[in-house]
Amino acid sequence: MPPQVSPRDAIPQGQPTMTPPRFLLDEHVPQAIQSQLLRLDARIDVLVVGQPLAPPKGTSDPDLLAWIEKTGYILVSGNRRTMPEHVRAHYAAGHHVPGILLLKRGARLGQIIEQLYHVVFSKWHRRYPSPKSRFRFSGVASGCSGSSWAMLN
Repeated sequence: MPPQVSPRDAIPQGQPTMTPPRFLLDEHVPQAIQSQLLRLDARIDVLVVGQPLAPPKGTSDPDLLAWIEKTGYILVSGNRRTMPEHVRAHYAAGHHVPGILLLKRGARLGQIIEQLYHVVFSKWHRRYPSPKSRFRFSGVASGCSGSSWAMLN
């Protein structure tokens, strides 16, 4: 029987062209998501708005989009009211974003953490060799039935 490979070993190492997803949690997303992801694997790159190295609290949505475009982070947000319009304007201005995960209202915290963890260790990130890559979906939002989040891009 082949040896078992844990998800912890699945992050590509020593391969400069392979970049696992990096997450920026907006200031209204529970910080427990960050602490639990890091508890599962300390190598996961997850920041929260207002922390060192992240944009300060109160950063506008357009400025968050510019920051994630520049840094390659995927934004995790619950802002379904204004974010879609800001993303449209961002694209209309000729910009892009690496990805946005919009949390569903009422999503269970454990479900969100589990799904973000699976995003890090899934094979899809290997198809995008650079943080400058962008994920394309038809329309503005694409949701997964039974999922805690939707990707907006």
